[in-house]
Amino acid sequence: MFHLDNQSGVPEMPEVNQLQSNTPRWFGESDEQGGISWPGADWFNIVQAELLNILAEAEIAPDKQNQSQLLFAIIKLAGKVLDDGLKSPDVDKLLGTRGDIPQRYRNDAVKDIRDFKGIDDWDGSNGTNNHAAFVAATAVRPCKVYLPKTKTGIYYLNGSSELTNVDGVEYIADPGVSIYTSADNINNIIRKPGAKSNRDLPVEVDGASRFTHRLGSQMFKYPSDRDLIDMGNVGDIYIPEKLTFSAHDPQYFALSDSWPTADISFSSNPSDFGISLTNSTANSIRFSVPASSFIGVMFSAVPGDFLQASCRDGGNFPAIAIEIEGGWIIVRQASSNSVIAVNERWSTTYQKETEYPTKNLDIAPYRFGNSSLGIVIFDSQCFGIIVNGVVVCRHNTVRPILSAGWACGYENSTSNGGICTIQYPTRIRGKKQFGIPPVKLVTVGDSTGDRNVTMQSQFEFAAQYLAGVGGCQVTDLLNLAVRGETAAQQATRLLETTISGYDFCLIQVGINDIQTQSGYDSFAETVLSMVNYCKSHSVIPIVGIPAMFYIRADITTTGIMTDHIGQDAANSHRGTLYRLKLMQLLGEQGVFFNLMSHDAYGLVTPRLLVDARRFVDPVMMDNIHQTTFGSMLMGMSWARSIAAFFTKSNRDGLRKSAVVGAGTTGYLRLPPRYFNDGMGATSTPIYTVHDDGHSVTLSYYLSRDNVEWTADQLLGSFPERLRPVTDQSFTVQPRDITLAPISNAIATVSILKEGTVKVLGAPSTSIETVFLPFSITYAI
Repeated sequence: MFHLDNQSGVPEMPEVNQLQSNTPRWFGESDEQGGISWPGADWFNIVQAELLNILAEAEIAPDKQNQSQLLFAIIKLAGKVLDDGLKSPDVDKLLGTRGDIPQRYRNDAVKDIRDFKGIDDWDGSNGTNNHAAFVAATAVRPCKVYLPKTKTGIYYLNGSSELTNVDGVEYIADPGVSIYTSADNINNIIRKPGAKSNRDLPVEVDGASRFTHRLGSQMFKYPSDRDLIDMGNVGDIYIPEKLTFSAHDPQYFALSDSWPTADISFSSNPSDFGISLTNSTANSIRFSVPASSFIGVMFSAVPGDFLQASCRDGGNFPAIAIEIEGGWIIVRQASSNSVIAVNERWSTTYQKETEYPTKNLDIAPYRFGNSSLGIVIFDSQCFGIIVNGVVVCRHNTVRPILSAGWACGYENSTSNGGICTIQYPTRIRGKKQFGIPPVKLVTVGDSTGDRNVTMQSQFEFAAQYLAGVGGCQVTDLLNLAVRGETAAQQATRLLETTISGYDFCLIQVGINDIQTQSGYDSFAETVLSMVNYCKSHSVIPIVGIPAMFYIRADITTTGIMTDHIGQDAANSHRGTLYRLKLMQLLGEQGVFFNLMSHDAYGLVTPRLLVDARRFVDPVMMDNIHQTTFGSMLMGMSWARSIAAFFTKSNRDGLRKSAVVGAGTTGYLRLPPRYFNDGMGATSTPIYTVHDDGHSVTLSYYLSRDNVEWTADQLLGSFPERLRPVTDQSFTVQPRDITLAPISNAIATVSILKEGTVKVLGAPSTSIETVFLPFSITYAI
């Protein structure tokens, strides 16, 4: 662009002529057109001024040799009128959005199915196949896909995808939008697991098994959003109880040098084992660790008690020590820090070492000698080892637990000169919640656990619900479930899989065995073989009860009006013996059961299929496989079972120990050492603890064993944990050697809050008292 450039030009632009027409006038070149026009200097000056002003605004100097200046000026000025936030760093591109994010990326995050040629035009018999549109729309994830209602509201999809999941996809559906598929095809993109919807999105599956399942917004909730049943976010709060070595009457002990078949010796005098006490402020004991055995201290303990302390230095094995009726247990961390070893000895007939692999105690803060080392008494014959507040293993004992504490063994002279310190013992009564370590899960199942069938399997929901419960997380999930497989087929698959290093194996099979009536005895034996395989690899099996289902005839029986057909299943009424036989056989083997895998659905009925079922989920996607909600219920049950393993008793009933031929869960016998002068050698009272460790019931007899009693006889002193809150007394009738009541003999037994036990009115001379009955319940 350039200005007029010859001698005829004037140096200043003349004034513009007066306006002569308010309407546009155009150039003519003949009389037919209205005359011949001449532009005159006035018009040329105006045009030249406009064009030169464009260059000036663009800061471009006129160049007579450049005929592209106006073009570049327009491009440059076009950029100046845009918000700087909309400019691309590439200069000649527009972003269309703020924040330097190209619009195409925003389109990837929030997509409209119409941009992929999707349309909701299914009319019940014809419509556009949107399968390719849905595949394209979900190709880049995570994303949201908008499904507008523009026509019928029904999107027809028919096809297969090789994707294993569509994790991260959320459908944003208008009210009234639904999906229609013409066949039961689990490879259809809409059947792939991982997607959710902003609202209830029906997916109608046509064909021989016609049914409707749904996507919803509740698929991936965590415990912070949805409470676990009877877990909740209630939490707990306590005031720890300071235990002292001077006021709480602990029992000091030493094991003989014949480890691991050592005998145990107790004393209330610490100096008997070379143990020295500090003052109550330091609140510790110190002792030289023996070269090939253990020394330590125990406090009386009852179910519900949680004790912890520091046990450090002096030995290779700082440990938890437990007194069981007639024996002892030492729990130590192996030198590799990858195994917890539990050595248990009862009488002279039972000695066993059990190893529990651990993966997370190898770092310094979690080694026994550096940690807050604790024990929780789950019930009278089950305890858990607590390291820095986290349950790292649990163990069932052969005899009832009487006391618990700490010990150290196998001297290490380079560690504090071989001197061990046990310090700051504390106790919390009735603690119910503990930390749970990260876990690795392997799962066994059929179509009810196959994520390609149920869209999101019960086991994946279990991992999601477990996340955050006591800090637990599932670090690995190996799901072996395959649709259509029986217990025998899944057993083959499991036994061919290396499962070492996993923590739990969740076994949920049986529906296909019930349908084919494979035989309930063989079914239970097959599941037992899987259990034994898990145990042989130190993997804890938890078995689920085969879930309920119904068949097409059951839908007819209900009389409801529905076009739901369901799978061609069979024998829904012939599963009872499979479930009960499994429970009996595995219960005899001490196998953990997730009973809620059977109960979690509630009542499984096709009546949940009725139309206009607002706020009601049919639980069954067809009649066998769970809806998303059903899978969530199953997953919640598994999460509860795993959490309960680390936090609850598993034996609330009565159970005799087949291993040692004696012992009943919940009933404990007071050791004779708590009674004076040899009495109690033949018989001591039995006690049971209840109300989460807040009360105790005493029963049975104390034997006199030829000790001469006076009219006011001191019997002994109860351990600190069994002492009453207030002084107690009760009246009894002494018994003779045959346990027959002694005529006219009445005695009063007193149990004082400081632990003293005495009897008034039961001498051994004028009246031959042989056995003194105990029968009282009191708060402790």
